Order: sequence, then C-alpha cells, then structure tokens
Amino acid sequence: MKKQTKISAVFQKSVSHIDKARPAAGFCVLVFPALLFAACLLSACTLSNYGLDEFLYRENHIDKRASSLKELDQKDVPVIPESKKYSVIIVTDLHYGAENSNLERRDDDFFKKIQALEEKPLFCISLGDIAEHGYDSEIRRYREEFVDRMKKEIGIETFTVVGNHDLYNSGWYPYSKYISDTSFYHFSTEKFSWYFLDNASATLGNHQFMALSNALQKDDQKKLFFAHVPMYSNGYFYFTMQNSAERNKLISLLANNNAKGFFCGHTHKKCVSDLEVFTEYTTGGYLAAKEWGLLKIDETAGSYSFEYREY
Repeated sequence: MKKQTKISAVFQKSVSHIDKARPAAGFCVLVFPALLFAACLLSACTLSNYGLDEFLYRENHIDKRASSLKELDQKDVPVIPESKKYSVIIVTDLHYGAENSNLERRDDDFFKKIQALEEKPLFCISLGDIAEHGYDSEIRRYREEFVDRMKKEIGIETFTVVGNHDLYNSGWYPYSKYISDTSFYHFSTEKFSWYFLDNASATLGNHQFMALSNALQKDDQKKLFFAHVPMYSNGYFYFTMQNSAERNKLISLLANNNAKGFFCGHTHKKCVSDLEVFTEYTTGGYLAAKEWGLLKIDETAGSYSFEYREY
C-alpha cells in the first residue's frame, strides 16, 4: 500500500511537471477550436451582409437583366458641342456603404476637381460597384449623393454600368428602381458608338453576347465599350471574365468590329492592356484609390485619348 502510494505520488509529480513545462499545449487544445468557431461565425456574419443565402443561387440572372440591347432615345443622348471636342468623366467602384476608418469617402474633393476643369465635361460614366452590399439604402445614396449631385452641381448626366457588388442581396431590384431598368444599352454620337455592357456576373451570357454580336455587325462606326469586369487586365486572372473561351470570343468580336477602347473597373487598380486592335483601360477605384479618368473625344478626327487622374 505504501509502495502504491509512493508510485502514485511520483506519477502526480510527473504530470504536474509536464503541465508546468507545456502549459500552452493544453491551452491550445481547449482554445483553438473556440477561436476557429468564432472566426467561422464572424466570417459567416460578414458574408451574410453580402447575401450569403444567395451565394449558390441568385435570381437576377444575366439573361434576365440583359436579354436585349436597348437603344436610348435621342433626347437622352448628350448633345455634342460645335467644336466636336469634349471630355467624359470615368469613375468606378464607388462602393457606397463600404466607408470606414481606412476608406474615407471624399466626394467633396472629387467634385472640386471636376469643377476646376477648364471645360465642363459632356457627361459622366460610372463603371459599376456603386454599392457595397447591394442594399436599397446604398443604391439610393449613390443616386442622391453622386448622380443627382453631378446633375445639380456640374450640370451633366451619369450613365451607369452594373457591378457584381450591386447584385448582392437581390440588389438588381433597387438598381432597376433608382438607376435603370436595363443593364445593356447603347447610343451613338457622330463618329462613335457607345456600348454599355453587363458582365457583373463575370460573363455576358448567351443572350447578351448574341444581341451584341448582331448589333455590332450592323454598326459601321468606331466603338467604345464600358463594363465592370475586365476581359484581360494584363493577365490579372482572378479579377477578369472567368470563362477563357467566352473572353477570347468577345475580344475577337470587338476586334473584328472596329472597337477602339474597352473601359472597366473591378480591380481597384489602374491598368492599360494593349490588345493590338484596341486597348483595354482599367480605372482605379474611386473609393479605395481616390482615382478617376478623363476620356477626351474628337469627333471630327474620330479619335480619343484617356488620362488617369486622382483627387
């Protein structure tokens, strides 16, 4: 009995020694699962803000949003000046609803830059991701704080492209209410055709691709294209159109139909991609990088130039 007690005492001492020597091991065994669970819970809560319930299924399918090409009424097309020369503001990724201590919104600074331009731009183009979560309140803010303000203070209209963030939480419904009931539209000026595409789902879809193909074959003018997701962006694969076969078909379609420029956003980084026949311009993020672009058009010469700017 005494021997057994002695052995027990020695065992307890050894266990105590091990516990003191490696206290972190037991702590990790107990705490790591709890931390992992908390991280997953936090991630799920964060993702839920982006419409987690729609992650595998989203009702607003591309073929419903962009089944046919809408021709804008002539009254909705800006009247070009007698000089035939004008400029167009390009912005992208305004992300209303994403503001925080690291992403300060400085709309006032941007509007001061525009007001300080030597000549008033003819209109503005916004290349998608106007909202962060696709909420009604965010899309309404974009309408009131940017589109309406651009009209009131600068005196110009804004043509908007739909982005992937704008579709979260069934965002197409408030988008169609506050912005436009179509995401695929077109208008023409004297020498240029302006095409606004919907690739917010990283694809054009069969209906839009065929409608675009038919329209381009009937259009002899020089063409400019505006979309949210880049086709190439110098090989920045993860943030481009994901179906390489479709992307190659689209590049070929544009190249064979007098395309001159393809303007996009999404990456939050400015980038120029030479696609030989035409050029793809990715504009830096309005909110994240405080960047925008100025597109200058010469209708007489049928030419354009593009400048990246900051505010």
